[in-house]
Amino acid sequence: VQTCALPISRKGGRGRYQNMDNDTVITNISKLGSMSTAVGCEAMRQLETESSRGKDVYAHLDKLFKLLDDRNPYARTRAFVLIAKNVSWDSRKKIDRNIDRLLKTVDGEQAATVRQCIQTLPLIAAAKPVLRQRIADALRAINPDKYPVRMRSILAEDIKIALAAAEK
Repeated sequence: VQTCALPISRKGGRGRYQNMDNDTVITNISKLGSMSTAVGCEAMRQLETESSRGKDVYAHLDKLFKLLDDRNPYARTRAFVLIAKNVSWDSRKKIDRNIDRLLKTVDGEQAATVRQCIQTLPLIAAAKPVLRQRIADALRAINPDKYPVRMRSILAEDIKIALAAAEK
């Protein structure tokens, strides 16, 4: 069964996309913590696509916030990225109320997942100027020296780029 939103053909050759149904959103959120990288990444890709189209994923933002506490660092990172991708729908200020919880995820134990979070923070900073200072403070608090040597300069550069975006 294909769960991606696929074009629906219409007369005149133009297509429109059918939104992901609620059950599919919930199923894909549950797959974010999959031990299979392929399954977790595919679920994330579908949820990212859906997030760019409408509020269907945002309706489940609380589930994504719960995943920030998951033991699986990939689940935490995927949830973080999806929360950021839904920032434009956040009229209820759920991200604002949970910013400390979100920022705690940024300085995790795995450099690769930390990188994804750092690179995603500018989305939140751009949409929520009121949070820029807190985001900048969290970025400054990250110590690249605690990560493997090969990742330190990369993380430092990511932090520099994200700080510049947050401080615009």
